[in-house]
Amino acid sequence: TISRQGFAAESLTGIIEENAPSFAASYIRTDTYSLAADGISSAQIVMTMLDTYGYPVTGKQATILTNRGILDTVTQPAGVSDANGQATGSIISDYVGDCHITGLCEGSVVAQNLLDNPSFEQESAGWMPINAALSDTAYSGRRSLYLYDDGSGNLSDGEDGDWIPVSNDANSVYEVSAFIRANVIKGTYTVQVYYYDEINNPAGLHKLEGIGSTQSWKYISCTYGGPGSGASQTFPDTCAKIRICAACWYNETDDPAGEGWTDSTRVKRIPGISFAGSGPSALVFSTSERTVDAGGVSDTISAQAQFANGMRAFGFNDPCTFTSSSVFGRFSATGTGSWSSGNTIACNFSDGEAIIFDLYFSRFPLGQRNKGNIQQ
Repeated sequence: TISRQGFAAESLTGIIEENAPSFAASYIRTDTYSLAADGISSAQIVMTMLDTYGYPVTGKQATILTNRGILDTVTQPAGVSDANGQATGSIISDYVGDCHITGLCEGSVVAQNLLDNPSFEQESAGWMPINAALSDTAYSGRRSLYLYDDGSGNLSDGEDGDWIPVSNDANSVYEVSAFIRANVIKGTYTVQVYYYDEINNPAGLHKLEGIGSTQSWKYISCTYGGPGSGASQTFPDTCAKIRICAACWYNETDDPAGEGWTDSTRVKRIPGISFAGSGPSALVFSTSERTVDAGGVSDTISAQAQFANGMRAFGFNDPCTFTSSSVFGRFSATGTGSWSSGNTIACNFSDGEAIIFDLYFSRFPLGQRNKGNIQQ
């Protein structure tokens, strides 16, 4: 309210919003992409939560989620987000397979992104614009990156400030995406990916499918990976790192012209973490010694494949063989029929545990001890 004697007072209403994480500006990252599925090896998970203006979201409870639910053990962040808007947790698992990680804070989803300042809310931090400039024409938040080309030549600008290491193999895919818009006079506006080798020498580039006519915000994306990864684009053999160029004007005649904007850039690895099985090292009976009358049927018998630490090898489904030390021993999956013809039977582990079998002796002296063995 503003007032002065002899004047009518005037009031203006301001709305103060509680800051919540912006999907475009916030990101979640892990300190490794590959872990042993041994229930011990862990990855650190850091959620960085920024609001739509690029300010840290502090003092908020954050939750880490995985697409595999109870198959993964997640240690949630202790306390609330710190002064940098960060909350840290960790993950372990006994289960082999791929895991995708997201976060949740104040009802907002926080997803993986390997780019710093992906929505330009912190101005040009983390980027290296020369001719490009910040703009208040934004897809999300209040800023985007703007590049004007006057027709004097192909123009690329706004490269991110650091190399992103990549796994150039069949096990990893990287998705590069952004929202772009353009007022096109001639040519195409897009985002491009630069390839680099291990010592930062250029190894080529690829342009994402862009905009060739004037239109509002459009989502573009492309996947990249090593041979056999199934990605849309295959990394060059020497590629070990990439960088993103957020703004690019081009055509074959080297005279594109127009205005272009880029916002909400993202680079994510698919999957977020791969849990690999180093293989169990022990086969262990998980039932106690059985006593059975000659000609009778024992209680069920089972065994586990275990890691060296004694943990069950979940996800292990390889074959194994049960053997009786007595030539008269027989095995059955049901205990009521379909007995083995000899003193061995082959079966498969199911999620680290052998299928349950019953033991039967057709002719066996009373009181004699029989040994059962299992081998892979």
